[in-house]
Amino acid sequence: MYLGLTDEDAPGPIPDVPQPTSEEIDFLLATVNTALGSALEPSEVIGSYAGLRPLVDTGGGRTADVSREHAIVESPSGVISVIGGKLTEYRYMAQDVLDRAVRSRGLAAGTCRTRNLPLVGAPANPGSTARPVSGLPASLVARYGAEAPSVLAAATCERPTDPVADGIDVTRAEFEYAVTHEGALTVEDIVDRRTRIGLVPGDRARVVGVAKEFVAALG
Repeated sequence: MYLGLTDEDAPGPIPDVPQPTSEEIDFLLATVNTALGSALEPSEVIGSYAGLRPLVDTGGGRTADVSREHAIVESPSGVISVIGGKLTEYRYMAQDVLDRAVRSRGLAAGTCRTRNLPLVGAPANPGSTARPVSGLPASLVARYGAEAPSVLAAATCERPTDPVADGIDVTRAEFEYAVTHEGALTVEDIVDRRTRIGLVPGDRARVVGVAKEFVAALG
């Protein structure tokens, strides 16, 4: 079960890897215990993570009241930046920034196409041949979609469809693919950034050795 989220101010200094505070964990457990009549304790939490959301400073009010909309700003030197916003709107934000650059610099550009362009892995992705995905691990298909067969086709490791550890729904082929096709250079890249196994410390400890083998052999 995933529990979240909290909305707390983060005045700084900004950490490289933010972590939830004990107060935030206690708050979430107390909330779910009240709602469900349970008695969950901090010792029962098997993993936790936190993130920082950049918000546009409106000059006052609680963080919960601050708009999640993004803003486009231009520096005196002409650098155009986007601030605020949400990850789920990354395409719209990128379009907004480029439209601003095109207008302000008088650039020639065609109409933006990303609104209707499927993401990589979608069956109708232009330039990708749709192939059946039956018979592949369901978790692999869930992550890579129509590209799942390509992940297996690129694998040179032994037992590519085997999980990297018992009970972990990530295949050995995915560890290899992270290094050979997704730019993973370190164990942290594979475990914490490409597969996100590292969100649960116990699971992370079980797969670090496998990740080291792939980095050493292919990196």
